Amino acid sequence: MDMKDLIDVHTHDYDYQGNVKTIKVAYSYNNFHKSDLVGIAPQNYKEYQYDLEQYISGKLGVGEIGLDYYWVREDSERKAQREVFEHQLRIAEKMNGIVEIHCRDAYEDILNIMSSYNLKRVIFHFFSGNLNHYRAIIDRGWYISIPPKPSSVRKQAIKYNISHLLCETDSPYVTDSPDRVIESYKFIAEVSGQNLDRVVELILDNYNSFISR
Repeated sequence: MDMKDLIDVHTHDYDYQGNVKTIKVAYSYNNFHKSDLVGIAPQNYKEYQYDLEQYISGKLGVGEIGLDYYWVREDSERKAQREVFEHQLRIAEKMNGIVEIHCRDAYEDILNIMSSYNLKRVIFHFFSGNLNHYRAIIDRGWYISIPPKPSSVRKQAIKYNISHLLCETDSPYVTDSPDRVIESYKFIAEVSGQNLDRVVELILDNYNSFISR
């Protein structure tokens, strides 16, 4: 296995200084500049100024955006999250770029909202939905990414269909370095019953198919 073939599709932080630090780490790895996205995560929806378009030039897409109902429980705040989410989806649709989705306890609403948009390259990062959600995602030609954190729902997704899987670290939130994306590959190999080298090949094929959509 060649480590340069490992791809981490999601590394991030939540505040400005954290993002600057994370970008510096990520850009020290080959090819990370090819995954450059901008966007406001649902946790930070109150910071959104509806000015994303002025920062989007030269970027590959919009992310991480979405809905997070785990931390936000008031209907008025969820409504505000949805408004920010849809504004960013409209920008993503015009760009025809990558869309990286943060979804926590909101899969029904997210899938319903996104059905109104023509979006080809979508990643649901840190997948935590159920098998029906995964089926709905791959039926639309979209992908999920698997973090180095085993769970029963991720095992179900891996066993159901490996052709729409990507790998991530969610560094520095879950791991301390993008290098540890190898743990995601090992998890997929263990659950799927395939050797690690084969899983690396399959995920690389998935990534290339995703990018070329």
